[in-house]
Amino acid sequence: MNYETIKETGLRYALDMMTPMSGIGAKMLRSFPVFFTDKKELEAELDRVDFFLSLLKKTPAETEKLNTLLMRIKDISTSLKAVGSRDLLDTELFEVKAFCLACCEAEALFSALGLEKVGLTLRPLSEPLSFLGSGEGFYIDDGFSPELNELRQKRKALMEKRKKGEDISLELSQTTALEYKKYCEVLSDISRKLAPFGEDMYRNLLALGQADVALQKATTAARHNLSRPVISDKLALCDATNPMIAACLESLGNAFCPITITAEKGVTVITGANMGGKTVALKTIALNVALALSGCFVFASSACVPLFDSVEVAALDAQDQEKGLSSFAADVLRLDSLYKKNAKGKSLILSDEFASGTNALEGSAIFRAFVAAFSQTQNTVIMTTHFDGVALNASARYQVKGISCRNFDEINSPMGADAVRRYMDYGLIPIEKGAPMPKDAVKICKLLGLSATILDNLKDIF
Repeated sequence: MNYETIKETGLRYALDMMTPMSGIGAKMLRSFPVFFTDKKELEAELDRVDFFLSLLKKTPAETEKLNTLLMRIKDISTSLKAVGSRDLLDTELFEVKAFCLACCEAEALFSALGLEKVGLTLRPLSEPLSFLGSGEGFYIDDGFSPELNELRQKRKALMEKRKKGEDISLELSQTTALEYKKYCEVLSDISRKLAPFGEDMYRNLLALGQADVALQKATTAARHNLSRPVISDKLALCDATNPMIAACLESLGNAFCPITITAEKGVTVITGANMGGKTVALKTIALNVALALSGCFVFASSACVPLFDSVEVAALDAQDQEKGLSSFAADVLRLDSLYKKNAKGKSLILSDEFASGTNALEGSAIFRAFVAAFSQTQNTVIMTTHFDGVALNASARYQVKGISCRNFDEINSPMGADAVRRYMDYGLIPIEKGAPMPKDAVKICKLLGLSATILDNLKDIF
């Protein structure tokens, strides 16, 4: 999924609900979505989120202690990767010491919370502290090296002589150079002693990041009453929502209509008039599947999600228009590219109003051709359309419920787009093959307030 897709589907919005405490946790979350490709690893991550959910309920005080401790964990991966490969700078040793101190506290807290049950353990790092000096900060004091201490004292004495007017510039310069050389030797000696612990420190950093991300996933799940997805062979979402779109609708005084859909290998077609919520359905599906495959709980009452290779959303790219392509040409090339890319794969492919940029006759034929081709693959493909009679070869068909006003004929005064949002039911219902397309477009025209003359001309249809 590219940046625009992550943003448009609401995935970025959902991920921004999570606020990692540590620098490494924030770095890990910025890399989302990173889909798990191994079922055991995905289940293990979901188990961690589940475990933290129980901790939030049972031991909120201890869990808050972990949150507070995680705030001290910076992303020092660059410094830790250098351990054993080069001499560390004093600023890097300061970071390493602070990290080791935090790890010693975190080790006890991890044990108290029982995080080893979900594969989160820390390796002991008390030994490196024995040669990183006492206290909270890091400073090469006189206790690290008698020779360094002697040179420091000599330099101080020479500086006092210079204050009295004595000409000791050459001796002071030589002493300062020797002191710096010895200082670097001390840094090198400490770096050499740290080398055997480099891997342990880096593993601890990753474990703390994993714990942070899992804890924030759990916090978000608890706050918004999210559900753990079941990893299965078919896609099934029940009462799925999209928080970004829901927030937008709420600001307009409207509510989000949950999406319920089941899709297996092959092509599922969603039909409905324009402004009928088909795009909302695709965004909601993409969002929740991406969250599930990233080891997050989902915005649905229940969800079954296959271990897809990827989630592909076919949408018009502004770069295609810059190349001089029409929306129709871009649509066709984009979906054909996804077909070639996933011909032997097992991905979720979502296509919105494919081929709508050409006439209905040709658009319908091309749509059916793609449906037939994708039906021969192992992919799960969901396509929306307002073309009639194009779902004959599809595995399943859903329809947006549409205009839900029972006394529609009694509406005499149009209310514009707000009326469409008020009376439109964006939920999905399964439709038998061969069922006619809904005729909500004419009703939408009336709600939008089209001219009376035009509406009179539509009476035969309406």
